[in-house]
Amino acid sequence: MSSRLPVLIAGAGPAGLVLAILLRKNDIPIRIIERNRIHHGAARGTGITCDRVQPELASASQAAHGKVLRDHLEKLGAHVETGVELIGLQQDDVNHVTARILKRCEDGDVEEIVPCRFLVGADGAKGITRKLLGVPFLGETKEFDRILTANVNVSGVDADANLGWKLALVYHNLASPELLKTYDVERMPVVAEMLNLSNALHALTFNPPTASALDTANTDVGSVMYRSKSLLQLGINYRWSPVVIEDRAGDDANADTHTANPYGQDSDFVRAGDRAPDATELVSIPSSAGTTKDGRTTTLFDIFDVRRHFILVFPDRQNVDTISLDGLATHANSGLANIAVILHAESERMLYGDRVRVLVDSAGHARKGYGIDDRAFTYVVIRPDGVIGAFTLAAEGVSRYFTAIQG
Repeated sequence: MSSRLPVLIAGAGPAGLVLAILLRKNDIPIRIIERNRIHHGAARGTGITCDRVQPELASASQAAHGKVLRDHLEKLGAHVETGVELIGLQQDDVNHVTARILKRCEDGDVEEIVPCRFLVGADGAKGITRKLLGVPFLGETKEFDRILTANVNVSGVDADANLGWKLALVYHNLASPELLKTYDVERMPVVAEMLNLSNALHALTFNPPTASALDTANTDVGSVMYRSKSLLQLGINYRWSPVVIEDRAGDDANADTHTANPYGQDSDFVRAGDRAPDATELVSIPSSAGTTKDGRTTTLFDIFDVRRHFILVFPDRQNVDTISLDGLATHANSGLANIAVILHAESERMLYGDRVRVLVDSAGHARKGYGIDDRAFTYVVIRPDGVIGAFTLAAEGVSRYFTAIQG
């Protein structure tokens, strides 16, 4: 059946491997190919750390990291096909691609035609996928500039989480292919800002010489080593995304979202489009939907799932018995989402059905972290990539969110 055609991933670096793992966890057949016959075994780049009071940070080379990822992928029933190169592709329609691959064998090269549902190019800026698609590489070379490498972040791995869940929904016919267009809408400003920040740091570090030794315009060491809070990357967000819904009132919640500030908004509270914060000391109330025993503590990060959304329901502190989850049942029954009710520590303990997980916010971390007003019901939709998809005060807002992503 065409619905079980594989997703073909060209390139088995960190980005390709992480995406392959995400898709396999979503029960999607994949083929991942790597043109090199032997996996790279050395470090890709060396970094430095400044002198500090704390012990040196532990680090692992890309080669070691790649082996760990390949081992995980094999446990999920897939493996990297080495010595296999993408040489051609044809877009048949919106849901089908025909790829041509070349297998380099000891007794000669063998060409294969691969029908696939989607083809993902994870072979980098110099890879063949970009050339076959005719996508230009904008930018300039830096042949004579000095390059300082440290604390390297592979932005492609960050992008995998964004693309993976969208591909999974479209593959399983739970969303329109239009959802895939939001990948560029959300990720492009983030990557552009990353390049702007790295260029600014490069220019600051390698300050051009002044005309005179008496010129005091040189940047001092303190300002060269200063790093703003935005470089922590915890503020990366997609608040401007067309598939993000923020329904709460107030100046902060209604801030302009048309101008992207991808590395951090000036905001006092977490908002839709932000990275979902964790919350600890959540006490589980048993039901057939939960897997923990009564009184066992858990965290939000422990229950979040890369395979489906999570709808967090924060009830009014005084009216926990008036919650109706009927409007959310459709999303749970379709496999799009899990549901968890987060009760206030002083609220009456309630159960809300077999498919609903009930957690007591014993220390108030969840309510504080998500800026919850105890006087109103609040619904928070967490996407499979760990981003807040919606903040809304009614179940109808949750339905609007899922309508937006399903197309």
